Amino acid sequence: MAFFTCLKKRYHYSLMLVIITLTLIELNNGFKIFSLSLLSAFIYIFITPYIKRILTFSSLNSYIYMAVFYLGVYIMWSFNNEVNFQLNYTLIINLLIDFVIFGVFI
Repeated sequence: MAFFTCLKKRYHYSLMLVIITLTLIELNNGFKIFSLSLLSAFIYIFITPYIKRILTFSSLNSYIYMAVFYLGVYIMWSFNNEVNFQLNYTLIINLLIDFVIFGVFI
């Protein structure tokens, strides 16, 4: 969500820090460099306009963006590593935690 907010409001310095953070996460997880940043940009450019056009309930869009991002991370993880129950459980718990944090605090 920080990536979308920085792009939408043109916070370029904050966007740079978000990309650096995503790069550190990529390096720790064994992904290719800038893969999460490219995934976020792809979602922002192609998926976001489609979701905005289809759904009229705008407060639900942010949750759908997060779910699509986690789906993309799951697909990228399945390309690089083996998929097991622990990965599925971890991603679902992280998604639920993000939903709660986003719903309560933001």
